[in-house]
Amino acid sequence: ITAAILDLYWAAIDAAHAALMSTGEIPPSPAHVADMIQKKLVEPGLVPASSATLMKHMYILSKQITNGKYSHLEGEDYDKYYRHVDKFVKQMQAIIEKRNK
Repeated sequence: ITAAILDLYWAAIDAAHAALMSTGEIPPSPAHVADMIQKKLVEPGLVPASSATLMKHMYILSKQITNGKYSHLEGEDYDKYYRHVDKFVKQMQAIIEKRNK
């Protein structure tokens, strides 16, 4: 399950990078994505503040997994993160589609 959650994290990072690039930004390293989402997407009103919060949480969780703090998570955890990341990816996709029109 932890590997699957890391896959969700990278899906969120990739989506965020794509959305930021669509606004003309050079995407930062993963450690700084949440801050850039806050500045470039939340503050202008393109996405809710929960998007930056989720990205920050996913970054912290990914570091905890890769550093061995979590060696096992439950399927319920995956389901929860999947729902949140799916919503996040759709928000990033909407930004890209709006910019491409």
